[in-house]
Amino acid sequence: MKVLFVDDEIQVLRGLERLLFDWDAEIDATFVPSGADALKCLANEQFDVLITDMRMPGMDGAALLAQVVERHPQVIRIILSGQADEATSSAAADYAHQFLSKPLEADLLAELLTHLAKLRRLLSDDSLRAALSALHGLPSPPRVYLELDRVLKGPSFTADQVVALVETDAGLTSRLLQLVNSSFFARRHPTTDIRSAVVHLGVRAIRQAILCGEVFGVNSAVGDLLGPLLEEMQMRALRTAKLAEFIGVGSRFARDAFVMGLLADVGQLALVSTRGSEWLDCLRESRRDGTVLEELELSRLGVAHPQAGAFLLGIWGVPFQIVEAVASHHRPESNPLPYLTPPAIAAISTALLEGRTLVPEYLNRLGVSERLGEWEMRAQQLREGQP
Repeated sequence: MKVLFVDDEIQVLRGLERLLFDWDAEIDATFVPSGADALKCLANEQFDVLITDMRMPGMDGAALLAQVVERHPQVIRIILSGQADEATSSAAADYAHQFLSKPLEADLLAELLTHLAKLRRLLSDDSLRAALSALHGLPSPPRVYLELDRVLKGPSFTADQVVALVETDAGLTSRLLQLVNSSFFARRHPTTDIRSAVVHLGVRAIRQAILCGEVFGVNSAVGDLLGPLLEEMQMRALRTAKLAEFIGVGSRFARDAFVMGLLADVGQLALVSTRGSEWLDCLRESRRDGTVLEELELSRLGVAHPQAGAFLLGIWGVPFQIVEAVASHHRPESNPLPYLTPPAIAAISTALLEGRTLVPEYLNRLGVSERLGEWEMRAQQLREGQP
């Protein structure tokens, strides 16, 4: 895995180089002192990860990441900031996948890069690619959502642009209005057209509803196969999304928390779209005998739904932090960072809604033990159907 480090302080770069010295042959590290040098490297070589300081003369970390998003969107983007940079780091919140604090401990850097290397291997794993490539009927990319996401990241946008995008798909328009008027969006008065929805709910809620409409707009053959189970899967995804949004409040990933929860089990849709009856047999056996569903999927289908979902989202071009959350949402301990990360938000949401016990040591490491009570209460409300 090729990693590019950027910091204007040469001593910091030398320190990072010492941390990585003789550590792992899989890591090919390059060190440069400026954003301009970083862009030159990225133009000439393919890197997997970029780790940049926030405060730098000329081009700061936020400006660098903004250009990397535009020119090299496949690169995993990480901010390395000092305590004084915490406020300014918010400028890079839309561009960074992860945040690291100075001084950086060797063990934490090693664990993080190991984790990212494993995830990169997952998304390029030949056996997984072969298993999924042999399948037919994978869900289509959420085209309108991805296009809207691109528009919203531009310098300016209008309600008319949002309306025009949604109205290109009559089926999506219908599903979107149905979702907007559901209890999950807590509308007191019915919304009858997309423009009213955009005006009354705001673009953020519309963005979420569009993703709901596209992800669950599966073909009729899948709907016929699943029957009432499709609505159950949709409601579970919405509950997970709402709980993830609640848990993510105040975190660096609050804006994407809803999407992380919504897509956590999208791999199940991928598997049921391609191996319908076999996947349903796995689900029935899991519910009947209490066997872990992922274990049955892996043994019977050759791939479990978290990995299938992450692979599918990677193909779609969904932001990396969401791919990471989906891949790890049943293994929260796999991410070493000591704060609420995307995998942690998705994993905690999933566990609480399924009634699973969370390991106290894990919550202590994240510094969120005192919030568990309110999260459990919110999970109970959602299970009871409260919006």
